[in-house]
Amino acid sequence: MPAMTFHIDWLISLSAALLAPGLYWTLLRYGNGRLPLWLGVSDLSMPSTPRTLRVRIRTLLPRFMISIVALLVIAAGDPHILFETDRFEDEDLWPDEGLEEQVSDTYTPPTEGIAIYLVLDQSGSMREEMMMTTETGRRVRMTRMDALKQVTAQFIKGSRHVGLEGRRQDQIGLVSFARVAQVLVPLTLDHGYVLQTLSQLNPVERREEDGTAIGYAILKTAHLITASKHFAQDLIQEGKPAYMAKSQVIILVTDGVAYTNPLDQDHPLRTTSVADAAAYAQEQGIRLYIINIEPAIGMVRYANDRDILLQAADRTGGKFYIVGQQGSLEEIYADIDTLERSQLPGT
Repeated sequence: MPAMTFHIDWLISLSAALLAPGLYWTLLRYGNGRLPLWLGVSDLSMPSTPRTLRVRIRTLLPRFMISIVALLVIAAGDPHILFETDRFEDEDLWPDEGLEEQVSDTYTPPTEGIAIYLVLDQSGSMREEMMMTTETGRRVRMTRMDALKQVTAQFIKGSRHVGLEGRRQDQIGLVSFARVAQVLVPLTLDHGYVLQTLSQLNPVERREEDGTAIGYAILKTAHLITASKHFAQDLIQEGKPAYMAKSQVIILVTDGVAYTNPLDQDHPLRTTSVADAAAYAQEQGIRLYIINIEPAIGMVRYANDRDILLQAADRTGGKFYIVGQQGSLEEIYADIDTLERSQLPGT
């Protein structure tokens, strides 16, 4: 039977703890039937007055009011029960297990494969919640960011439950973006470090950090891939060992459309259009996969924004996905996983 845990907003819980002494004092002070003035009711009962039903009810009223306040405070903390095996069902999710072969004495690092940059949206809207279906068929609610981190980790490391083999032969890089794009991990075979960094990714909190600079994120990542190709070629010319990326891929996941922070309207790079960034990626032979986890992007009013993302992916030989239309997030990652094996020369 899956283990259950009780989750609550601990900031609210702390507030409740601070209020507890006051509530306790109020209970002692007015628990004898004398109602406080803030209730707006006078206590007309006398010691010799028979304890009628009305008097007894009035005596219980302070306790009743205190209980209501306490329950409201607790409810504000959004308490809920989570099935831990549903939320993080995969035993191979994070880097503590399963990477033994990468650190063993007999392990030989691969010398060729695919260079994959995972470009992940960390805008403020990624705090919103979405429903995820577990392998057992249970529906659980988690933030978009948590869902993205969970499935991305499965893509990197592999998951027998989802049908992902993992990318053990491939270089993986990690870029996050909101108002700006940040390189969190350059291309590397150290997948354990990538997973550790991924687990620490959170949405931005301040308005001045927010935005959805998709074009800038694609352009910056494409430049990183181009630089790594030149570096590998230089090493080979010098007779040094180098990892040869037979294919270069960007997988970008977002929950919105391209949006430049108003503070960057005159910035030459942060205002880069998705079309221009995709054109550069195409020139460099980089395939672009774009996943939108917001189902509303499929609505008619977002047709223009949707077409921009679709055309960007198509012109590079990649694909554009909308979660809910082309399957779940896990199924979409699995499709990309399959495509990027079949397209690798010699596989």
